[in-house]
Parts: sequence; C-alpha cells; structure tokens
Amino acid sequence: MRIESITYQQVVNTVVSWIQTNCSNVANYTNMEACFKTGYSSGKVRYAGNDTSPSCYTADISSNGVASVASSTVSTDMSNFLSSRGLTDMSKTLPVSEFLDFVKNMVVFCSTKVVMVASQYSSTKYICYDTSNTTYSNTFNFDTNDTKKIVEATDVEEIFPVIITNVRQNMRNKTCQYKITMSV
Repeated sequence: MRIESITYQQVVNTVVSWIQTNCSNVANYTNMEACFKTGYSSGKVRYAGNDTSPSCYTADISSNGVASVASSTVSTDMSNFLSSRGLTDMSKTLPVSEFLDFVKNMVVFCSTKVVMVASQYSSTKYICYDTSNTTYSNTFNFDTNDTKKIVEATDVEEIFPVIITNVRQNMRNKTCQYKITMSV
C-alpha cells in the first residue's frame, strides 16, 4: 500500500493496537506484580530471618500506582487528542504533504501516554498507559534519517518502527512511590 492511499484511521488503528497489546495495564494487568498496582499494601514485613521480632513495617503505595485501563479508553483518548488537533475525519486519505506532521502527532500522543514504570520493590519495569498524563509536549526531534524513512515508506508497517523508536526516545518514566509505616 502506497502512502498516497493510507488513511488517517489506518495509522491510528496501528498505533492504538500496539498500545493495547504492549501496555501491561491494558492487556496484561493481571500479570503485573502487585507492588505496581494502585492499592498495594505489603502487609507486615519483619526483618529477614527474624519472624518473632515485634518490629515490622508496612509499605503502602502512595502515588503513581498503576491502575487497569480499558482498551476503549485508549481509543477514546486518541480520538479526543486528534479532535483537539483539528483532525476529526479519520476516513480521509492522509495527504503526503501532511504525513510527517501526522506521524509527529502520533509520537506526541504516545510519548505522553505511554510510560515506563519502575518500583523499588521489583527489578521488573513495565510499559504502561498513563491516563493522568494530559499535557502533550511537542519537544521531540525526528532526525534526518527518520524523516527520510517516513517519507519513503510505502505502508504503515514501514512507518511504525520509526514511530516506536521516537516514542522510546521520548518516553516518560514513572516511579511508584510508597508510604512506609514502622511498628514495634
């Protein structure tokens, strides 16, 4: 499929599908470790090797916990974002003259909503969809090589790796934060 025949919706569908498949809190929330999830509480933790000690602590997630997100939320957020940018008819063929700008919009959306989440209680990191990020930053760069790849692409599948590379370069990090309560 040549770029001249690609619709806005085809690009949007590819991006939304990737988010829905790869963000752990959309597709695989049940497989995420508990210490990442909103509402997490460790229960009483005693010092290692001393199960009889009265001293213990409890770790409760206090901010940046990850909540489950419905697949439909991703689609709705994308539609709202594009509408705010003046793009409402997704069935139109994407004009070659606007193609690079549209791809940049996809990178802006993903770089805002797709985050890397980390926790001090796990060495695992997850790619997640963050509904709370609503301030879209336009500060990112396509290098000359990326621009050339996008312009010379013949279908969405050739463009998508460039989009993902730029999202990864501009991805926000989010660290789960905990409240520690000590007891004796």
